[in-house]
Amino acid sequence: LKKQILTLIMNNINKVVCKNNKFFFHNNYFLKKKDLFKLNLSLNNFPSKYYYTNYVIKNRFNKIFRKKFKIKINVRDKKEKIIRVLLKELMPIVYLEDFQTLKNLSKKSMLPKKKKIIFTSQCIDDNIFKFWVADQLSNGSKLIFAQHGANYGTHISCHGEDHEIKISDKFLTWGWSKKNNKVIPCSFFSKKNTKKIKNIDKKILIIGNATYFYKYYNEVYFQSPYTFHKNRYFNFLENLDDKLKKNIYFKPHPKEKIIDYGMTELIKKEFPNIKILNQSSKIENIMEEYEVLIFFEPLTAFLHALNLNKPCISLMHFDILRNSCKKYYKSLYQNKIIFDKSERAAFHINKNINNLEKWWNSTKTRNSRSNFTQQYIRQDDSYLNKITNILKR
Repeated sequence: LKKQILTLIMNNINKVVCKNNKFFFHNNYFLKKKDLFKLNLSLNNFPSKYYYTNYVIKNRFNKIFRKKFKIKINVRDKKEKIIRVLLKELMPIVYLEDFQTLKNLSKKSMLPKKKKIIFTSQCIDDNIFKFWVADQLSNGSKLIFAQHGANYGTHISCHGEDHEIKISDKFLTWGWSKKNNKVIPCSFFSKKNTKKIKNIDKKILIIGNATYFYKYYNEVYFQSPYTFHKNRYFNFLENLDDKLKKNIYFKPHPKEKIIDYGMTELIKKEFPNIKILNQSSKIENIMEEYEVLIFFEPLTAFLHALNLNKPCISLMHFDILRNSCKKYYKSLYQNKIIFDKSERAAFHINKNINNLEKWWNSTKTRNSRSNFTQQYIRQDDSYLNKITNILKR
């Protein structure tokens, strides 16, 4: 009850003090609170935060309701025909049975009624916000999207990129460009950590990725994601020197708490000496406690580690890359930052763990990392000024 009262008070305060705001900021990923505060002030925008409870789907799949929709299935392309046949069943409840409910809730929410420019980095899971944004755009608002993770500009299949660029008026990247006037190369939206690399006694941190038993989007490069990643983890750990295994720590992906088949329990069973960290720990807050970070795919945290000049390696498949970025990844591969096989990654750690500085700070490795980060996670301490100028155009 106290929380509800506080929410009501804060939202009513926002309604008064923010009524003349031109900009609305929401889900801004790496943008820190103090930087968001500064950004608002530079735009003559009163800093605000709106509180509301995201909607949990309540309606059930309604077969009778869905039968009313007529979808033409007599098409030549077999794949398209399959999609058309399955579309009635696969359409999310939020866009059919719950559509009107969510539309009404978004209008009744305490979100502002009229904003000229909406700035966000993510609205995948926030249903009320999505409906609100759609309504605002229909009434003339502009949407500025900012990149919120890895794979943008590099992977052939990046499930959010094309759609986010399509629905936005401007799309800010971490440095890469595209033949699209909407796409604006910017920089990573955070200031660089100034901590120096510590000489921790050969402690190795493995960063887990979200491993799903089934594929949850249209991606055909791998076998079952679960089997694929399990083999990667086990092949790496089995080829690592036994004397190093006592110094291995595993940081589960935050999403493990909501998926059925995470790696944590398997690792506990097969490699009981590995120490398991709290899955809620932020990588940027703990990475300096370890000598080297191990990734099994080039996650956002891997790019962040490169940006912070932290010794790290990652596994990846080169078949998933766009031609425009292959030269950068090839250079990382040649300098032992990227690996295509778990065994090779393990041998590299076995060989270099006693002198990581020599490998990481060599001229070739340093240049390779610098060229990559300049293109895909560019660091610019004046990024707030850049964002301000872009929003004022």
